[in-house]
Amino acid sequence: MAHTVSGAITLHASTVTSTALKGAYVGGIQTTIDLDYGCDHSLAFTVYTDDTETTIRDITGYALSFMVKTSLADADAAAVITKTTGSGITISGTYHQNPSSNTQVATVTISAANASISQRSYWWELKRTTSGSETRLAYGLLNLGQTVHLT
Repeated sequence: MAHTVSGAITLHASTVTSTALKGAYVGGIQTTIDLDYGCDHSLAFTVYTDDTETTIRDITGYALSFMVKTSLADADAAAVITKTTGSGITISGTYHQNPSSNTQVATVTISAANASISQRSYWWELKRTTSGSETRLAYGLLNLGQTVHLT
């Protein structure tokens, strides 16, 4: 199922006003992210065990990578944005398997400088990169659009 979200994100929602990005799960969920050119962004992912969103996956100790590319065929080294756990991705909050009690999220921080690449559509992916447990958690298109303010 594909979803479109804007700025601060919540997956599995058609309109978003908070910085939470819910709905990443093992196997991956496809979604479109709309961000503003030249602005700071924080994308907070809650990771579920599957797309039913009834059980949270504990991501304590996960190695994560968030990558943005111009083309799916581009080498990883050609990515226009790359964030990893400890370098642009933080895992915070307290894990609880019940979604209503869970506060654990993986937050990807994209600075204004990162968001100053060309205004266009890109491909993005959030992936668990822990050795022996590599898994795509979420992916899709990232649209970088112009804001009214030019500076």
